Amino acid sequence: MLAKVAPPTGSFQALARYLSHGKGGNANPKRVAWTEAHNLPTDDPELAAKMMAATAALSPRTRRAVYH
Repeated sequence: MLAKVAPPTGSFQALARYLSHGKGGNANPKRVAWTEAHNLPTDDPELAAKMMAATAALSPRTRRAVYH
């Protein structure tokens, strides 16, 4: 199976929202069974996305850091 790579969105928050809510944006408790963050002081996906965006903003070479 070949994976399709979507173009980078550049938004960690948009990706976290899509992964947890889907395209419609409505919260669906059956969509995600659990979440886990590594090397971050939180397991909250929204806060983790904000921290990752802040870290990516520190690098002048990083334009689009988000791939899924």
